[in-house]
Amino acid sequence: MKNFLIVSYRFKPPTPEIMEVWGKWWSEIQDSIVDSGAPLGEGRQITHDGVNTLAPQSGAASGYMIVKA
Repeated sequence: MKNFLIVSYRFKPPTPEIMEVWGKWWSEIQDSIVDSGAPLGEGRQITHDGVNTLAPQSGAASGYMIVKA
């Protein structure tokens, strides 16, 4: 089996229904989780002119998880 990186992006707070589905999915994949990941800090854009902080709505990655599948 190979390892796969799941990247999450900023989103609105989930509804209780979404949290219920997320919890069920999470429990089903427990044996496949290699690294449960962590939240990432603010996004940064590095250019020739310097470094800019990316706003949450910019679409910057906000977290990750690694699974074996």
